[in-house]
Amino acid sequence: MVKERGDAQIIITSSASKVPTRTWKTNSVLTKKRAYDTKALLEKVFAKQGIKPNQFNFVDMNTLITGPEYKGDYLSNKSTYEKYQYVRIFIK
Repeated sequence: MVKERGDAQIIITSSASKVPTRTWKTNSVLTKKRAYDTKALLEKVFAKQGIKPNQFNFVDMNTLITGPEYKGDYLSNKSTYEKYQYVRIFIK
């Protein structure tokens, strides 16, 4: 996008499942950490590629807690919950 248009508008959406986190205080803290860690990583990658900060803009950062209600079955049912633990990056 930067090469084609001269700039890029970036949206980051991160999610945590409803499985309680042991590492972070809450799932809300976890999903925010995922989003802001992704933003920092993108800024570092862009700098290495010679993309200047005025050539991209983070227009939205969405943090979600999604998925089915937790039933205490994470170890036996990981596949149900893990698809709700992600970060998506959209560029427009």
